[in-house]
Amino acid sequence: MAVSELKDFLTCSVCLDTYTDPVSLSCHHSFCHSCLKDYWDKNQNKCCPLCRRKSSKDDLDINFSLRELSVSFKQKQKIQEQWMCSVHPAVPGLFCKDESRLLCPVCEFSQHSQHTVVSVDEAEMVLKKNLTLRIKALKDQRQSFEKHQETFERLKQHAKDQAESCAHQIKAVFQTLHRFLNEEQDKALAVLRGEHLKQTHSLNAALQSLKEKLFSLSSSIQELEQRMHTDTWTFLKTATQTHNDDLTVSSEPLQWPKAGVLNQARVLGNLGFRVWSKMKSVVHYSPVILDPNTAEEGLYLSEDLSAVRHGEMDYREVPDNPERFINSPTVLGSEGFSSGSHQWDVKVGDYKDWVIGIAKESVERKEKLYATPQYGIWCLKHKNGNYTNGCRTVVKVKRPPEKIRVKLDHDKGEVSFYDADHMTHLYTYTHTFTEKLFPFFSVGPAGDAKTRALQICETQSNEILEEILQKQQEKSRRKNRGHDSRRSEPSGPVPAFLRSPAVLSPALDMKPFLQFPLESPHPASLGLFHNFNTVSPFQSYLHSAVDLKNTAVAVEVAALREEREQLSEAGDRLDVCQSSSDT
Repeated sequence: MAVSELKDFLTCSVCLDTYTDPVSLSCHHSFCHSCLKDYWDKNQNKCCPLCRRKSSKDDLDINFSLRELSVSFKQKQKIQEQWMCSVHPAVPGLFCKDESRLLCPVCEFSQHSQHTVVSVDEAEMVLKKNLTLRIKALKDQRQSFEKHQETFERLKQHAKDQAESCAHQIKAVFQTLHRFLNEEQDKALAVLRGEHLKQTHSLNAALQSLKEKLFSLSSSIQELEQRMHTDTWTFLKTATQTHNDDLTVSSEPLQWPKAGVLNQARVLGNLGFRVWSKMKSVVHYSPVILDPNTAEEGLYLSEDLSAVRHGEMDYREVPDNPERFINSPTVLGSEGFSSGSHQWDVKVGDYKDWVIGIAKESVERKEKLYATPQYGIWCLKHKNGNYTNGCRTVVKVKRPPEKIRVKLDHDKGEVSFYDADHMTHLYTYTHTFTEKLFPFFSVGPAGDAKTRALQICETQSNEILEEILQKQQEKSRRKNRGHDSRRSEPSGPVPAFLRSPAVLSPALDMKPFLQFPLESPHPASLGLFHNFNTVSPFQSYLHSAVDLKNTAVAVEVAALREEREQLSEAGDRLDVCQSSSDT
């Protein structure tokens, strides 16, 4: 439909303008809603303004299809009016491509004589074509973004799965370490309990012996004190018995308990070192940690990331991140080297298809990969019993190596391969390295090989460390044995509180004074002695004997008391020693 015809079709017969909220009557004539309502109100009848046919409708319903068409026409007409020449509105306009605008062919054409000017229709066609191409590009980009969105959603889920898997493995490792440390703690505490029990038994025996001696001494002291308070004749009569009884101070020194103090050296000596050295049986060190984010989907890594195997026909769902290899069963080490010397061992066993070496950081990861220096890979390759350098150069071996050592000297530009078990040189590359280098591993299907995976092993440096640990342990054991032997006989002086007291014995021999009978004298004779001012020789002799005996007994009692006090003090100190060992 031409523009003029469309304009006539959308023009109201009452207001002669484009419809506004048009309504249609049963006679199929249409008018603006407001125009028809005003007409009916003015004429007071409901008939068509054109054909005068009476309308059967009381309510005026909006013709939405006609309204939308009218609105669209108004908008287009408004745009055209903005670009239409006010002087020559009826003249078709032109489009200047250089200035990208409409122009009037009458008023402005001379000003654009040097420009590329085309008709409006041609300009519209060209612009729509360009716009169509742009829309297609945007749709392609949107499709690409949608694919990336799906990839990122999968990557998000993969990251969640990775985090959960890592958390599980971390917990498993620490559970193993905790279990090991708890077992070692129980062993150390068992040794401590054994040492403490030995010490307690020794101290209890020593305390029991001291208590028996203290009881014996107390009994002796009490008996002697009772004899000292008897009458003279009874005291002198029992003097010989007192002298002959075994009531003298013991001359034997007190013995130090065999386990008087705790053998802390055995319990605590190098405890942390001994536990750490034993821990090597449950933890393992790998000089190279594989990077799972580089592993091709057909490869499977061990939980500790130190071994890689081929999944045969089993493939994993992994994101296609930039680091990952595609179309090549390859994985790199997680740490790269920009300088210095580095080495690591790889246990290959009887695996039939493997490539081991180094690769530059910018190595191709998404296309077909060839393990040659031209592609940034320096390697040793084995397949079906044949060893090459990846460039079809045969590498001769005396015996099939079960463990390959890779030695990299980045500064010298050398990478060498050895039979690690016999340190036999296999091959060496020389190159000026300009990038960071990563350990490189590529494996094919294991087939019927007994070895199912390539395992990265500890190098000789760790074996040397293990030897050092063994020597240190042996030295520690020898030291502990020597310490135990010294404990059996305490070195140095015995503490003062356990030294043997001086041996005390009666200073005088009482036998000369006790050679005559000491029956009780007649009371008259005793009275006779007291009735004279002078003392008879017998009375003087008797008094001297009593004084000497009292002196001897007093000295004996004092010595026994001193020994009892020292034994009591020793017992108190042993109690303190035992209580401290209990704590």
